[in-house]
Amino acid sequence: VLANPDRSRAVSDHLAAAVETDCAVLDDGFQHRHLDRDLDLVLIDASRPLVHQRLLPDGHLREPLSSLSRASAVIVTHAVAEDPELTDLIVKWHGKPPIAWTQHRWTCVHVHRGGERIEQRLAWLSGRRFVTRLGIGHPDAVHEQLHAAGATTAANMPARDHAPFTSSELAGLAQRAAGTDGVFMTAKDWVKAEPMADELGDVPVIVPVLRLRFLSGQAELLDRIEAATAPTGASGG
Repeated sequence: VLANPDRSRAVSDHLAAAVETDCAVLDDGFQHRHLDRDLDLVLIDASRPLVHQRLLPDGHLREPLSSLSRASAVIVTHAVAEDPELTDLIVKWHGKPPIAWTQHRWTCVHVHRGGERIEQRLAWLSGRRFVTRLGIGHPDAVHEQLHAAGATTAANMPARDHAPFTSSELAGLAQRAAGTDGVFMTAKDWVKAEPMADELGDVPVIVPVLRLRFLSGQAELLDRIEAATAPTGASGG
């Protein structure tokens, strides 16, 4: 995992270190034009209607919808079902319908406490109360799934996307979570909080395990990925 705002430099330095690598995957890399790419996948969140979206900082779009014309393929996420109106809008700007429609679904939760991790079924969430801390781009989607599982948000500690943790913040979370069933956060947050987990004391941290469920297009998407990552000169199969 390489963390560097200069994506091109990060990959170049990595390859210069003679590390055996044959594929680089960029997260949020669509707007980083300095790296040549073999496959550009753009994700469209079905829970955020495109017709109401604006460019940053007024909205969530990093580029205008016209930029979809240079995408290799579009994947719709957070979909309940295939949406003809959204399909028409994507065709208008991308030129083709989405290659796949997907849902985000939790398969279980991991309960972290005192350096140990216990896996629990989703039913374990029902009737429990949590303090949430969600440093992600779309926290409402997490709250919706949490409440759908039968849990209650006792308090929400707002955080910006990608926000790091501080020792004082974790200590404050532990205090707010007293009398609840713990602190609920995503794996994206837990990887930052875990090195300082001692600040939470005996308060459990609950992390959902997320999987992508395909409504359609899984085979087509995998075919595109395999074609893009095939060694130069390899024949299709």
